[in-house]
Amino acid sequence: MADFTNNQIRHTYQRVLQQDTSGVVQNGTGSADLGNVHISGSLYHTGSMNVSSDVTVGGNGIIPNITGSTTIAGTATAHEGLVGAFFANPQTLVKNISFPASHNGRMYGPITVGAGYELTVGSNSNLEIIDTI
Repeated sequence: MADFTNNQIRHTYQRVLQQDTSGVVQNGTGSADLGNVHISGSLYHTGSMNVSSDVTVGGNGIIPNITGSTTIAGTATAHEGLVGAFFANPQTLVKNISFPASHNGRMYGPITVGAGYELTVGSNSNLEIIDTI
């Protein structure tokens, strides 16, 4: 049975997470099968992380902030960004987009900004829209 701060857990505490001596995160009963883990708020991770299945970041208007190096073996798909070995952007923007200050970039057009949405280009920035038609 798992322990918590070196004290045996005598009841079922599946909602408690702990890390064993080999670095595996387990629930309070000592099982590494955690099922779905939902985190509300910020998650800070230091070190390397290996994921052996699909990962979804963002959604619901949340934009992930990833710093440092990211290596993806396989295909990375983003609604605005990389799709496999290609850069792609939607033809119609259906959320507010803020292109950051002091950056250069390109979009491939024609581009339509959906009703009620804005495309804002930051100061000292150059956003080029290349019309491919």
